[in-house]
Amino acid sequence: MTDDSVPAALGDSGFHRYLAECFDPFVLVGTDLVVRYASPQTTRLLGWNASDLVGRSVADLLTEDGLAFAARGLVEVDAVAHDPKWIPTPVQLSVRTADSGLREFDVTARPVLHEVFDGYLVQLHPPNAAQRYGEVTRAILDGHEEHEILPLLPPLLERDIPGTRVAIGIGWTGDGFDRVVGDDELLDLGDPPRSDLAALDELVRSDREAYSLTPSLSSGTLEHARNAGFLTCWGAPLTARNPAGAGSALVLWHWSIIEPGPIMRTRVNRLIDLARLVLDWADQQRRLAWEVTHDRLTGLLNRGEFVAELEASTGYGRAVLFCDLDDFKPVNDRYGHRTGDRVLRAVADRMRAVCAAHAVARLSGDEFAVLVTALDDERQALGIAEDIREALSEPFEVDDGEATVGVSIGVACDPTGACSADLLLDEADRMLRGCKSQGKNTVRSIVL
Repeated sequence: MTDDSVPAALGDSGFHRYLAECFDPFVLVGTDLVVRYASPQTTRLLGWNASDLVGRSVADLLTEDGLAFAARGLVEVDAVAHDPKWIPTPVQLSVRTADSGLREFDVTARPVLHEVFDGYLVQLHPPNAAQRYGEVTRAILDGHEEHEILPLLPPLLERDIPGTRVAIGIGWTGDGFDRVVGDDELLDLGDPPRSDLAALDELVRSDREAYSLTPSLSSGTLEHARNAGFLTCWGAPLTARNPAGAGSALVLWHWSIIEPGPIMRTRVNRLIDLARLVLDWADQQRRLAWEVTHDRLTGLLNRGEFVAELEASTGYGRAVLFCDLDDFKPVNDRYGHRTGDRVLRAVADRMRAVCAAHAVARLSGDEFAVLVTALDDERQALGIAEDIREALSEPFEVDDGEATVGVSIGVACDPTGACSADLLLDEADRMLRGCKSQGKNTVRSIVL
């Protein structure tokens, strides 16, 4: 019997009928990793003649790294193929073509034991997984929102590892996750049973790549999973660099009790890396957006954002309070700019506490501003100004004692909300200059 007649020699067996109906290109590889048969689709796809492939070692068709990975995959196949529910997991490999090039495929292998052939059925599939993962990368580059990208991830792993259901929990609180993406019906990650909390807590705090949750889950959860046909629950921590992503986890339900082998772990780890990338990217976008609108030193709004909020507040009673610190320069001169920065942050904290219902900004240096909205009358604005003066009159702790600063405040009230932003700002600034000319630590106001 010649090698290229192997399928025909299988007679009317179910395996032969399967090969005859096999749509994807395939090769039969012996246990010695030598090609015994290559389908016509395979030879056309790779440009080889059948006689060139049959009798050739797969080592000639793969890169060195690909061969090592394929060998580990076959070890896994041999270990799990006895499971009646086992489904081969695709492996991405570069296969050599007849013109010495490389072509990417998703490759699956399943063992074959027959009286005329002992080895593996290896099928070549289009690299759909690579394309799907590329879609996630493109979504990031295109600036899609985090809530739009994360739902793309669970289906990737569910396709890559047939017989799985995936959920990603984001932001562990100790009682559940802030958000859940994917399928969380088996294990309610948003509101898990109290008896599952310890297992989930250990998972999100673990630094292992994969962690078996099955032995630690409650009997009720396990019964629910068994009824759905799933036997094993694996998880992995997804801790990202950003605080919002810390304490996140990927949970993978699998129908088989078999521990994940190198191929499955590679798939899971790739999804973990993508999830971390999405979380870190989203945090970076939030940070950039925050820095555009806020003052880095104090965390208050910056001038541009303050003006934008003022322009958007037309039509309602409002007031602008311009605040300029008195005697702040001596603090800088005596204690240095680092101490001066600490005093500015403390000033911001006190103003934020007093004006919690209003927009507070640091305009520049030691100048601050407050936008009072829903203004009833001038007295309300003056009351807030006096609260600010009183809050800032308390001494500030510095390196070798206490520092005291005052504040002069110019107030411009617009009861109808009809004035332009420029007019309000100019009048508040004029009132502030009037304070400075009259003395320190005073308040002047005008109603427009």
